[in-house]
Amino acid sequence: MEENKKLDVLDILKLALDKEKGSFTSLSGAANILSEKRLKKTLNKLALEELKHIIMVMDLSQISQVNPFEEIDLTLSASEGTFAKGARVSEEEALQACMHSELESISLYMDLVSSAREQEDDDVLRLLQQLIKEEEEHRKILEKLLETRLKEI
Repeated sequence: MEENKKLDVLDILKLALDKEKGSFTSLSGAANILSEKRLKKTLNKLALEELKHIIMVMDLSQISQVNPFEEIDLTLSASEGTFAKGARVSEEEALQACMHSELESISLYMDLVSSAREQEDDDVLRLLQQLIKEEEEHRKILEKLLETRLKEI
């Protein structure tokens, strides 16, 4: 995120939307390459929650003063890199990558909170705080899965 640029509400929502799309792609991509059904189920559930976050961001953007549909890209990218079809990734690596994505989300949203305060937008501030809380829950779930998986090895 650029340090000197003052973010408006649309900028905040775009950044949140892009991060949620990336988190969805990571979680669903990881679930797609895993063979263990319990892990696949959990990651798919978390991916579904990321889709709900996308909808929350878009719902909020509709009540803001700007019209986001002219500027926001809702395209969900196919999994690339780590989770590309046919990629050979261990379950531990997949869980670590997903946990890293959740940590990035938390960090981004914490940074965006100050911008929301500057904009004096309580709705965006509440959304970001809710996203931080939910991403932290996702991180804890992934951390427990990873710890359990490492103990099994």
